[in-house]
Order: sequence, then C-alpha cells, then structure tokens
Amino acid sequence: MICFWSTIFCAPIYIGLSLSNLRYASGRELLFQSLYQGFMMSVVAIFAFNCAIASLGPRAAAAIVALVPLAATVLAIPALGEVPSLPSATAVCVIAIGVMLAVSSPQSKVSLK
Repeated sequence: MICFWSTIFCAPIYIGLSLSNLRYASGRELLFQSLYQGFMMSVVAIFAFNCAIASLGPRAAAAIVALVPLAATVLAIPALGEVPSLPSATAVCVIAIGVMLAVSSPQSKVSLK
C-alpha cells in the first residue's frame, strides 16, 4: 500500500513538472519493466519468500534476508571492481557471523494453527 499511495500523491507532481523521461522509453522496454517489476518482483518474489519460510522456518528465512548487503558487497568486487573499505568489510563480516549464529541456533517451534 505504501507504493500505491506514493504513486497517487507523487505522480501528478512528477508528471506536472515534466520530470519523467518515459516518453523516451520504447514500448518494448516499458513492457519488460512492467513484467519484471510488476509481476516478478511482486508475485514471484513473495511466493518464493513464503516457500523459503515454509522450508527454512521463520527465523532462518528472516536471517537470510540480512545477507542482501553481504551479497551486494561481494558481487560488487568482480562486477564493478569496487573493493570495500575496512569499515564496510568489517560490517559485512559481522552480518555474516550474525546470520550464521541466527541460522545455527536451535529454533523454537512456531505453530500457526
């Protein structure tokens, strides 16, 4: 709902001030982005995350989400040639340790009945 209301309030201002460059995008590009962001990121991602919760349990699935900054940092090295600074590398290590501790600790059984 946040994105919906942001669109309702911000779109008229964005369009009114001619800040949009959508007129330069091809129909094929707009279709691809609509399918990717509208369907893949909303329907498929939520379904996959719910399957992860069912398979891993809520604690492990929630901990895995914390790996996003770690994955972005590690992938930035070969993809962008960007080496993390010492504080960033330390933060990534702390995140990895935290995820490992959260996933390896005994899980409490959660009943959804």
